[in-house]
Parts: sequence; C-alpha cells; structure tokens
Amino acid sequence: MWISDLNIFNLMRIYSCFFMYFAGGLVDKKLDVLKSLVIFIKKPQ
Repeated sequence: MWISDLNIFNLMRIYSCFFMYFAGGLVDKKLDVLKSLVIFIKKPQ
C-alpha cells in the first residue's frame, strides 16, 4: 500500500514537472512571437 502511494506521488511529481516545462515552452514561444511582431512593426518606421 505504502509503495503504491509512493509510486503515485512520484508519477504526479514527474507529470507536474513535465507540465511546467511544457507550459514554460509555450510561454517562451509566445514571447518570441511578440518580440518578432514588435520588431516587424518597428522596422518600417
């Protein structure tokens, strides 16, 4: 019983780390898109 609970806890921790990494990657991509848009808008001027 205790071992299975520990395994579930480890799986949840790994999943949360993966989710945070994935979410962080999405945020980085959105920031890159915003930066490229700002550069594109500022270039003609």
